[in-house]
Amino acid sequence: MTVETEKEHLRQLLKRDRMSLTENERHRAQQAICASVLDFCAGYARSRQSCDDQPLTIGLYAAVRGEVDVSACFAGLSALGWRIVYPRVRALGVMEMFAVDQAHHLVPGAYGILEPPADALPVQKEQLDILLVPGLGFTQDGWRLGYGGGYYDRYLAGALAVCTIGIGFQRQVRAALPVATHDRRLNYLITEEGVVNCWDPTSVSS
Repeated sequence: MTVETEKEHLRQLLKRDRMSLTENERHRAQQAICASVLDFCAGYARSRQSCDDQPLTIGLYAAVRGEVDVSACFAGLSALGWRIVYPRVRALGVMEMFAVDQAHHLVPGAYGILEPPADALPVQKEQLDILLVPGLGFTQDGWRLGYGGGYYDRYLAGALAVCTIGIGFQRQVRAALPVATHDRRLNYLITEEGVVNCWDPTSVSS
């Protein structure tokens, strides 16, 4: 079995597993995940305090198909002074980030996914501090299984300074996943059970 064949088989299993969460389970897990995201970003901001007064920038995403909904983080991140950006698909396999002032400013875009409006200001990946990355499957050492479009891997190519955080439910975490040469390893993973430093998977904070 090739890596891509194995990935596609796992995608189908993980999609069904993620959708099997009850509404109550999903709600509780998302509350815990968003609380961990805000705690992480508050700590990150304290560690990056500087005298240039430039806002830190974080990339969120609009959840689809049972992904963890991180929209509840928007108000808290804004209150902490973060600039918030969302992806917009520009071409097949290509996405870029654009600043969003209010979550309700998002509009339906490619594949029906909410994205920044046409007049949103572009933000270069060099200006990005943190990027929240959705997915179908994750490992505690930072590997991720997405939908196969390669959008995040292409976007992050060459952007090694961006702190990447995988966002998923604990049931999406696997001991191992098939990995291809173009796959980008994550820095952290956040589930309802806490924050994992993927470069030190034994370190879990809740």
